[in-house]
Amino acid sequence: MGNTGSTGLQDGVVSKKELERLQRRFLRLAKGGDLVALADFQALPELAGNPLVPRVLQLADKDRDGHLRLADFTDAVGELGRLYTDDDRAAFTFRVYDLDGDGYVTPAELEATLRRLAGQALSAEQLAEVVAATVAAHDSDGDGRLSPREFRSLLAAGNPKLRLSLH
Repeated sequence: MGNTGSTGLQDGVVSKKELERLQRRFLRLAKGGDLVALADFQALPELAGNPLVPRVLQLADKDRDGHLRLADFTDAVGELGRLYTDDDRAAFTFRVYDLDGDGYVTPAELEATLRRLAGQALSAEQLAEVVAATVAAHDSDGDGRLSPREFRSLLAAGNPKLRLSLH
């Protein structure tokens, strides 16, 4: 991801026509350039209500400057289009929750992401209880954080609030 030659068309998941439509939309947002602020994406009506959009955009922002380049956008579209299997979706969802990218989801990262999803539906105390119980139930090696394998077991347990939805 991130190289300028990428098309996001691997395995034919995103049709060329659809990719071209998305690229035109990107270029309109970029006002003729090839750079769009993440905040501009977040303001789009179809994305504005989704609490996970800021994190997904952050993952697509390869140089972490608060902007997406056309190549990064195209790569992200391709990646999202290739989430075929439960394992693919679990791996991507793990990346959304792993805020510092260290390969583990800590209780603080789980709490921060769940706070985005739950909004004010849970008090701070309730959320802390949910996080503590979740980590205790799925941290099979007792290190106080969730590995990708442990996180997959959490997703497999069926809590729909933890699943990634970009719709």
